[in-house]
Amino acid sequence: MIESTNPLRVNNPFGIRLETFVVKEDEISDKSEFYDGSTPFMNNNYERFVNLIVREGDGSLRDSNFGNSVNEKYDTVGNNMTAVQGSVENYRNYTRVPIDFDEWYFIVARYKPTEDEDSVSSNVTDYLTNPEYWMNNVSNDASPIYTHDSGLGNRCKVEIISKKDLLRARGYKSQ
Repeated sequence: MIESTNPLRVNNPFGIRLETFVVKEDEISDKSEFYDGSTPFMNNNYERFVNLIVREGDGSLRDSNFGNSVNEKYDTVGNNMTAVQGSVENYRNYTRVPIDFDEWYFIVARYKPTEDEDSVSSNVTDYLTNPEYWMNNVSNDASPIYTHDSGLGNRCKVEIISKKDLLRARGYKSQ
């Protein structure tokens, strides 16, 4: 018998989990903008999100939640996923999947154990609420700079890329 991986199960938790979830507009009290400036529930009465969860070898949990102007980054290392998953008000801490039925989207999920998620960033102002820091894009230099991989931030990261953007990045004309 093949045993499936599940980092959240009670008996022998291990492995990874890529989950999607939906939040309905009538479940939310605060509907302020997302970190990217877009407005939730603009075209639909629901929003979709994706989360990557990893159980590390030492038994600690990591997930792809990030801090933003509404909520700080949640600490999942102490195995407290209940605080993260227990409230729909935390939806802004996860990667939003655009809803456009005329477009294809690719989910790019990665786990990079060498990222330094646990140290306190002394040079990045309000790093707990800075989504770019948690997406590994802000360095901890005396004057923080934006970079493609700072080595700081989330070990688990999820990004959404549209087919049109992917083709354009590869040098093709989009249709």
